[in-house]
Amino acid sequence: MGLVSAMMFKSIPSRFDYAETVTKVRQAATDSGWTVPQVLDLQEYYHHQGLSDMGGAMVVYFCNARSGFDITRSDGDKPMLVMMPTAVVVYEDPSGAVHVAHMNFGLMRHMFGGTVKKALSRAARNMAQAMAAISA
Repeated sequence: MGLVSAMMFKSIPSRFDYAETVTKVRQAATDSGWTVPQVLDLQEYYHHQGLSDMGGAMVVYFCNARSGFDITRSDGDKPMLVMMPTAVVVYEDPSGAVHVAHMNFGLMRHMFGGTVKKALSRAARNMAQAMAAISA
């Protein structure tokens, strides 16, 4: 991963196995002010597309309706919808270790102002709280 990617995304090791990490991520979302509107088993999806097994990869979408609504009330901020809801990914590396990756809202908030900056600041706090329950 390049420098910019390493700054924009955080990946933390999980102290749980893959299945338990997925469960813990979903629970941590709820416990830290998010909802989970969708979960996508990427490994299963790719397998059904005829692609080989890549190891576990589950996308858990985190949503905060209030923040999303606040951001998208302004037509100028509607392009932010490409990041909503935000994806949190649980994946296994080739050695079998489990990781959780998410966007670095703490860094991203500095790129915006007004309502978006406030929403990303809240997202950074809530994501940090959620990830504290999982990190090794």
